[in-house]
This record gives sequence, C-alpha cells and structure tokens, in this order.
Amino acid sequence: MHSLPEGLSQALKMLQDIAAGKASLDTLNQARELGMVIKDSALCGLGQTGPNPLLTTLNYFLQEYEEHIRDKYCDAGVCQELFLAPCENSCPLHMNIPAYLSLFEAGKISAAFESIIRENFLPASIGRICHFHCKLRCRREDIDTPVAQGEVHRYIADIIRGTKKEEKVRKQITKEKLPSSGKSVIVIGAGPAGLTAAYYLIRLGHKITVYEQSSQAGGILRWGIPAYRLPRDILKHEIEFLHKLGVKFIFNKKVLPADIISWKKKHAALIIATGAYKEIPLAIPGENLKGVFSGSHFLKSVAVGKKTALGRKVVVIGGGNVAIDAARSALRLGAEVTLVYRRQEEDMPANRMEIADAKLEGVKILFMRSPKEIVASSSGKKVKGLKLSVMQAGFCDSSGRKKPLDTGKTEVLPCDSMLFAIGERVDGEFVKKFGLELTPYKTVKADPFTLETGIKGVYAGGDMVTGPGTAVQAMAQGKRIAEAVDRNLSGKDRFKLLYPDFDYDKVVPLNPEPGTKSKIGTLNLKVRLKGFSEVSKGLILAQAKRECRRCLRCDLKEESSI
Repeated sequence: MHSLPEGLSQALKMLQDIAAGKASLDTLNQARELGMVIKDSALCGLGQTGPNPLLTTLNYFLQEYEEHIRDKYCDAGVCQELFLAPCENSCPLHMNIPAYLSLFEAGKISAAFESIIRENFLPASIGRICHFHCKLRCRREDIDTPVAQGEVHRYIADIIRGTKKEEKVRKQITKEKLPSSGKSVIVIGAGPAGLTAAYYLIRLGHKITVYEQSSQAGGILRWGIPAYRLPRDILKHEIEFLHKLGVKFIFNKKVLPADIISWKKKHAALIIATGAYKEIPLAIPGENLKGVFSGSHFLKSVAVGKKTALGRKVVVIGGGNVAIDAARSALRLGAEVTLVYRRQEEDMPANRMEIADAKLEGVKILFMRSPKEIVASSSGKKVKGLKLSVMQAGFCDSSGRKKPLDTGKTEVLPCDSMLFAIGERVDGEFVKKFGLELTPYKTVKADPFTLETGIKGVYAGGDMVTGPGTAVQAMAQGKRIAEAVDRNLSGKDRFKLLYPDFDYDKVVPLNPEPGTKSKIGTLNLKVRLKGFSEVSKGLILAQAKRECRRCLRCDLKEESSI
C-alpha cells in the first residue's frame, strides 16, 4: 500500500483533529497555509489538486469549521466524537435525551424531570408546541418511525406538575444558585430567548431584571400560540419558576434609546431579545380596507379575550404556523375558513401535524394561489373578496422549493374578512434607534458565537438575530448568550456547574420495543370546535414507557459487556 505524501497526511491529521474537537483556531490558519504550500510545490496533478477540497471548504464553510472548534458542535451530525447522540445534537438546547428516557423507564421520575428542567425550564410548554428537532435525526426512523422524545418529556412534566416531587426538584435547583456575583444584567423582552438567558444567568449568581412591553411574560408562547395548543395555566406555572429563582420582571414598559444609554452605565450587560414581531405587509391593492387583519395581531386579540368582527367567511393568507393558528382560531369563532398558499402543500413551512389538524377540523386550503388584489365592497371601504393569481410549479429556487409561476389566470374568492400571515421581520427602525447594525438579511448583526453586538456589553438573540424560527431555537440563542455573558463577567467557563451527572443505565438494548411511534389521543372533533380546549391529550403512561423502550441508545458508542 502506498502512503500518502507527507503534506496531505498532515492535512488529514488536522481535519481529524477538527472533527474530534481537538483543534484550535490556529489549526485553520495552519491548514490553509499547508494547503497552499502543497499546491505550489507539488510536481504532479494529484498533489496540486489534492488540497482543493480543504481550501474550498475553508473558504466557503469557515463558520462550520469554527463551530467544530469553538462550540465542539457538528451541525451535520457526522462528527460523532462531538455529540452524545443524534437526537441530542439536533436539539437546539442539546438536551440529554437518552438520560431522561432511561431514568423515566427505570421509574426515576424525579431524576428524569430534574435532568430535563436543568436544560429546559419550559418542558410541558415546549413539549406541546416544539417542532421536535430531535426526531429529525432519530436513527429509529431507519427502522420505522422516530421515538417520541418530546412527547415523553411533556408527559414527565405533566405528571409531576403540582406535586411534592416537582417542588423538591425546583427547590434543589434554587438552592444550588451560585453566590451573588454583585453584577446585574438587563434583559429586554420576555419571550423564549430572553427568559432562557434570565434562567441561566440567575442560577449563575447574577442579578437579572427583565423588561417587557406587554403585561405578561412568554412572548410568542403567551400571545401567539392559541390555548388549544398551549393552555395558559401550564405556561404560567412554568414561568413562575423564574420568579421563585429571583428574576425581577417589569411589565408594560416600552424601552427607549435613552434607557439603553442609562442602563449601559449601571449594569454589567444588556440583552436585547425582542423578536421579529413586525409582520410583513401584503403590498397589494386594498390591504388597508376594513376587515383586513394581521394574523399575529388577531391571535393576540384572541389571547387577551378581545373579539374581532370576522363575519361568516374568512380568508387566511400564508403557509406558516401563524397562518395555520389564525385559521384554526377563526374556525373556533364560528367562521368558514379558507387558507390560500402560493406554493404546493409539501412546501408549507408550518408543522405537518398542525396542517393535518387544520384540514381535519374543516379549514379549506387552496394551493398554488397568490394574492393579487383585495376586492372592496360597493362602498369602497370594506373587503368583500380576494383576487388570486393561479400559479403553477416551476424549477426549484434557492430555498429548494419549486418556484411558483403565474399562469395568467385569475379567480376571486368572496370573504367577509381577511387575515394575512406571510412572515415576520425585525423592526429595523427600532434596531437603528438603539445603535445596532443590521445584516443584509435585515436581522441584527451579532457575533455568531457570543451574540455580542457591535456595542460592547450589549447582546442580541432570538428571532431578531436568526429571523423567525421555532421557540426552542430562540431558547438556544438565550442559552448561548447566557454562557457568553457569564464567561465575560466571571472569566471562567462555569456552565458545567449547572449540570450534575445523572446515574442511568448505559446498556445497549438487545431487543428494542418493536412497532411504530405511539399514537397520541386527541380531543373529539365536535368538542374541540366549540372552544379553545387543548386538542392533544398527550401520551398515557404505557405509551410513554413504550417510547423509552423504543430508543436504540445511540449515545452508547462502545459495546457493553454482558
């Protein structure tokens, strides 16, 4: 066997170190320099082209290399030394999923709950509304269907809620708060990102004050997700833990640029996590007519109990979760609902289960239809219909979806009111007033690893940095900010102090539970349409245990001796 030339062997060793999390940022400079030397000095075509894959990926995917080194994270989920299991790696919060599955299956409910809540203080809430990134790379899917990891942690949180076991776990975490650092941090925005940053930083001994423009904490979880998906009492109960930990909340406070200037002088760090709350307008004739409502504003009106005069026939424009939630909410208020989307069904960004439930409940969906004009009534003041362009699927665009092309045909859809939900964006004017810089994508510019903005000591996270995403992705941003802020304030990497080791079985199951994922019970169709009672009933005990036994234990890298 011929050996590789020495230069390429050294380059391979560098790549192996990067994949194993053993490299430093200097390794990247050394690899780039080595690649160029090999290209310039090699006499044959093999040597001259051999470094090309390394050099081109360093050029176009530098951040991925840096993630491997700085975060010990492989987004593709192929560098196995950098993660516990594929489910843990794909979870934005990197929850130790095998741990709570194993602990719960063994009957250690308190320990299972503790292992969850140390990483996710909203387990019952997120267990209801998460897109479950963990399932996307569950290896059980290679056999049949993914394990219901998220549904299990919802079940654990549900059965322990309000019991002495839950109280004991929460008291233990509160008792373990690190001594006061004497430093205070301001968080602006009480959504998933801001609350998560507050949760970690208060446990690390910092004084935390959260300012929120609305009357309650929760952000999109409180004002944007209907009660039939996330009951208000469950969210309230889980957020209450932050109060008990010592987080101070100031509600109904609109933060002004002058506040930022003042707070920067008095506090160790500022975290801005106000989200991407500004709805993208339709930008078609008639959008200012009476009866045309923003989908997110409509959902907030429903959340506060304010009635919206919808009329009998309602049209919803959009294909994301806000559009689906608005459509299902309007249905519960007695309207006949038609949702229009300009692409194909498989292109809809909304949760698959939510789309299926919407259709089951009676929401009609028209695909390949693009809004062209809102038709006014005879008075010229109120909406009476929506003129649509009929589309057809073309070639795939940069999003990987087939681009909708106008066929030239149109049709009018009669309606009494209209809800539009075609996406949200960062309020650019708000951001500029605070002196923050925007990226070309109109999100806030921040360091990808620390999320510190161009203003020293000011951090930004959540949707305002990533653009609209899931709640758990925003929470992951809050966690990243908390880690960066604490490292900056303490000069140490103290996050590991928040996660004790849990004793759970580390044995590969020889005969995993057969069969596909357990079917979750739902509220009777006739009953659910009469109000906003929770639709999903969640798993029952036998199902939750069964899901734990379905796990293949991908976290175990070596064969266990039996």
